Amino acid sequence: MRRNIVVIIAAFWPLLMVSQNTIELKIDSIFNTLCKVESSPGFSVCVIKDGKPILNRGYGLSSLEYGIKNTDSSVFDVASMAKQFTAACIWVLVNKGDLSLEDDIRKYLPELPDWGDTIRIRHMLNHTSGLRNYATILELSGFNYEEHFFDNQSILELMSRQNGLNNEPGKKMLYGNTPYNLLTIIVERISGMSFKSFADQNLFIPLGMKNTTYRVDNNSIVKNRAEGYVLSEESVYKKYPRIESCYGAGSLWSTVDDLAKWAQLLLYPDQNYQSLVDFLLTTVDSTNESAVSTYARGLNLDDYKGYQTIHHSGMTRGYRSNMITIPEIELA
Repeated sequence: MRRNIVVIIAAFWPLLMVSQNTIELKIDSIFNTLCKVESSPGFSVCVIKDGKPILNRGYGLSSLEYGIKNTDSSVFDVASMAKQFTAACIWVLVNKGDLSLEDDIRKYLPELPDWGDTIRIRHMLNHTSGLRNYATILELSGFNYEEHFFDNQSILELMSRQNGLNNEPGKKMLYGNTPYNLLTIIVERISGMSFKSFADQNLFIPLGMKNTTYRVDNNSIVKNRAEGYVLSEESVYKKYPRIESCYGAGSLWSTVDDLAKWAQLLLYPDQNYQSLVDFLLTTVDSTNESAVSTYARGLNLDDYKGYQTIHHSGMTRGYRSNMITIPEIELA
């Protein structure tokens, strides 16, 4: 999924030499082939070049029941794209002096066993903590995501019962959700606030991302929500029931209009947020540790066709997401 979208975005670059209308028509021709407006779920797309949106619109339906079309303000579950924003919440605490990246996570999560190795906050951000991925453990135990409830507290309790780590902290990068879900508990315990409120007040409201928030329960109203659908074996679209209440590694709801503001921040950080961007783009410090990775803090840094890209995708039942920025050519 990630590779396909990178190819599509990269393909826009030669198009930028032609007129705005021609660009829109060419991009439309790509995306209109992926969904039937009258009958299938769709998506929203935003393309930014040189600080300005050259395309910002929706395709297909956000609700099959009511025939509502997607727009640039349709709200989607962007899944693992949430990690960069959870990392940004850690930056807020570091910036305030309430937290150090060198802190042992057991300082805030004393429930976790002493496995003989110190897991630091920075290990959690870069996926080098050695903590086991809770999803893998649940699947091995026969967990049914459509019937069984779990939340961040469940994950903490599950990790507290583990008798070891996958690897010594700092020695290996293993991508997973566990560290980022546990980071939300650390934020809540330090700030005394719910993670949703902390992120809203310290990140989304100041950045003008008014339609972006973490969904921490399944009962709250999400205005302009695009429903997630799964195609059954009978080729029929069905809604996927959401039971779990986990957030931090995922469960961020946003619009392409809001995410465009975030992409602009990555492309053109001002003096207030330059340290945030530098923080997010920090990869594993291999000076004293052997882990080497292109994964930064909630973001991937990769070369594509000679360009340095900053990106992260997301995938959950009924939803897919991807955001890519290419600073060298001011494209997102």
